Amino acid sequence: HGWAYNGEGRCTDVPYANNMPPRIARGEQVIRSWPVRELNQVIFVWYHPQGIEPGFEPETVPEADPENAEWGSLKLHGWDIQTHMQEIGENAVDPAHFLYVHGTQNIPTPEVMEFDGIHRRGRLVSKMATPKGEITGVIANASTGPGQATVRFSGICDTVLMANLTPVDRENSRAFYAFIQKKVDGREPVGGVADAIVKDICRQMSEDQIIWAHKKYFDKPMLCDNDGPFAKFRKWYSQFYAAA
Repeated sequence: HGWAYNGEGRCTDVPYANNMPPRIARGEQVIRSWPVRELNQVIFVWYHPQGIEPGFEPETVPEADPENAEWGSLKLHGWDIQTHMQEIGENAVDPAHFLYVHGTQNIPTPEVMEFDGIHRRGRLVSKMATPKGEITGVIANASTGPGQATVRFSGICDTVLMANLTPVDRENSRAFYAFIQKKVDGREPVGGVADAIVKDICRQMSEDQIIWAHKKYFDKPMLCDNDGPFAKFRKWYSQFYAAA
């Protein structure tokens, strides 16, 4: 009906009203306001079931700054996923699944897997055969909180993936992926390897979705010595759950 509100939850205009409702006339807050940050060309909204104010801030991604002339525009993709968002995050500490689920040439070598406060960081290295010979591919991935991950791919075509997750309910999540690729000679890379990288990552997401929709969660999964640090990941992730 054209009612307008400001960021504090106060109604600032009812275009067809001769007399404002008393609460509006008194300038009271009439709807709930949400802590919002606009960063990396993304709008972040903080939600806490008990109304607690933000405990940390989202991470700045320099490549996503629209004033950064070295990097191209965002390429957006999104999925509705039948799983809890913690399950999606566990992929970051599971190098073996790249070979056995996604068919990569080998299992990437984890050089870094660390957890520090609200941050998680990882670095995977893999040798890849290409028409121009063997190259070393690097995947540097980092998380700030449970819903913001940034993955940097280097070796063929420098690509940054901003993977932002939003919980829908206990069994459903929404993933928003934004890809940014480094310009070559001042121009955005188009077609060829640049497009192939984005398409391949999206293909991997589709393959993961099938597993997430059917897998069962175990508190104590059976693991071998070369599986990733799932226990450390879960302990780190547990800090983001609200107290009952």
